[in-house]
Amino acid sequence: MNKWCLVGVAAASVWALVGCGEEDHVQLEQDGLDPARLGDALWDCGGIPVITRFRGETLELVMDNHIHQLQAERAASGARYAGSVNGSPVSFWNRGDEAVLTLDDETRLDCHVTRPPTYRAQGNEPGWRVDIGPERLELSMDYGQRTLTLPTPDVTMEGPSALYAASTDEGPLDIRIEPGLCRDTMTGMSYPDQVSLTWGEARVKGCGGDPHDLLVGEEWRVVSMDDEPLLDDSRATVDFLAGERVAGVAFCNRYTGPYRLTGEAMEVGPLASTRMACPEPVMEQERFFLRHLESVSQHRFDEDGALVLETEEGLSLRAVRGDE
Repeated sequence: MNKWCLVGVAAASVWALVGCGEEDHVQLEQDGLDPARLGDALWDCGGIPVITRFRGETLELVMDNHIHQLQAERAASGARYAGSVNGSPVSFWNRGDEAVLTLDDETRLDCHVTRPPTYRAQGNEPGWRVDIGPERLELSMDYGQRTLTLPTPDVTMEGPSALYAASTDEGPLDIRIEPGLCRDTMTGMSYPDQVSLTWGEARVKGCGGDPHDLLVGEEWRVVSMDDEPLLDDSRATVDFLAGERVAGVAFCNRYTGPYRLTGEAMEVGPLASTRMACPEPVMEQERFFLRHLESVSQHRFDEDGALVLETEEGLSLRAVRGDE
């Protein structure tokens, strides 16, 4: 059975979980993590930063700059999730602000939360925003003219929807969060949830969740560039990773680099790639693809759920999940 060793390289700000005596390893680049993303919980597991996102019966565990999905298991107390990383069993047992990360059924790391998750939703005309944390709910209405702070109410689930309800001096507060693509009416940014909020006589709607969640996960496969089909038997992918990193195959070579969501736009690059040579038609297609990717200024999702990356010049790149 593969054993795990902890290796810290302070000069490079890198911590790694390495399978001793094996080539397979899991590596987590500390500098690549973005602890500011809402909805994520950041943990310190034996000096190693780990990010978790709870999705009902599934836990998304961010390690090695990838998202690993663990499934809920029965536990005597707390919440336990189990799965595998690089073929080795992994479990995460969460009990409040403490947790235990077990690797390969042998290495046990005690974890404590360094930043609990917060959920944010917002809308326009009039501008409003609500932050729902593990202990406190903060609401700003009418562009900040009316505010409310109270202990976070218990959540009630109605199917896939989450409901928060509380009584206040200005009337009842009701918040409903429903999974579903939502595009901000002012910025055009896409969010994973549709949110409706009632506070007294005020009724507003908006978007919630983390826009990154719509991008990360299974890689995107490019199906057209500027509405033109690709060369036969050619393949390009875009894989959005943890820590706002992007990587993939550019028809011939592999590439990697940063990306950033600014609230109104998307920025990609600079990108670095390998330097293999392929037939000239493939290389020409690759050059166009990489130039386009580094020029992306915004993204959206079409009616079929495909990702559309657009440049300020109006060029577009369309991609679908996996082999859809």
